[in-house]
Amino acid sequence: MARSRIAVHFDLAEGQMPENIALSPRGTAYVTFAATRQVASVTPTGAVRIPATAYVLNAAYTTTKGPNLILATLPRH
Repeated sequence: MARSRIAVHFDLAEGQMPENIALSPRGTAYVTFAATRQVASVTPTGAVRIPATAYVLNAAYTTTKGPNLILATLPRH
């Protein structure tokens, strides 16, 4: 960890609290923000992009399990 550094600061007030991280072979980190249902990509130079937001669609209720939730990942334009 001698060469570790902070690549970017996220805005916690805006719900950008990283919970999961996945690293690509090129060094880009993909992090998830549960509060905003977003995935962010962070390049090694610190550039941040939001390539996807998950929307929760409330479907019909069942008698035993409550609401059925459907997650759809849609690209952000």
